[in-house]
Formats: sequence, structure tokens, C-alpha cells
Amino acid sequence: ASRTPHTYMPVNKRAREEPEEESIEKRLVNLIVRIGDRSIADLNSHLRGLAAALTAELPTSRTLIYDTILDCVRGLQPKAPIYGALCGLLAANPQGEPDGVVAADIVAQ
Repeated sequence: ASRTPHTYMPVNKRAREEPEEESIEKRLVNLIVRIGDRSIADLNSHLRGLAAALTAELPTSRTLIYDTILDCVRGLQPKAPIYGALCGLLAANPQGEPDGVVAADIVAQ
């Protein structure tokens, strides 16, 4: 039986990727939800890294960040102290905002 040779057709990888904005939102949510899930030995450095990443995204994703942290506090109560520490780090590094505005905004909600 004769076989038709398989032709290689390159797949446009970008066509399968999600829009960059959506993937950034999903990435932020995943980072917030998963903080503290693995080893707690590195929790301090992970929290500081997450706080730095979130601070950089506050101008464009403030509502998403606040809502995600609040949802995590409500739904992942054993990790509430971790989210409290995250709020404290966000308040300590407000990127030009008056001290405590970030944490106060989250708590006020």
C-alpha cells in the first residue's frame, strides 16, 4: 500500500496563546491563590516577591488584586495570616501612594 508522505505544517504558536492581558490576569490570580501552598521555608521571600510583583501591577489591576486577596481570605481561611502579611507588605511598598492606602483599601472592602 502506498502511503502519502506526512508534510510538516508549522503551527502558529501565537494563534493558540491567550491574549497577553488575560494571561497576566490569570497569572496574578494564580500567584495570589497559590502563595504558601508549597514549602513554608521560603514563604518570606515568596511573599516579598509577590508583593513586589503586585505593586508593579496595581496601576492596571488594582480591582483584580484586591478582589482576589479578599476571595482568598474568605475561601482559604487557614491561609488568612499569609494574606494579612501580603497586605502589610503591599502597604509598606505603596509605590507613591500614602502609606497604608493599599491595605486600608483591601480591609475597607
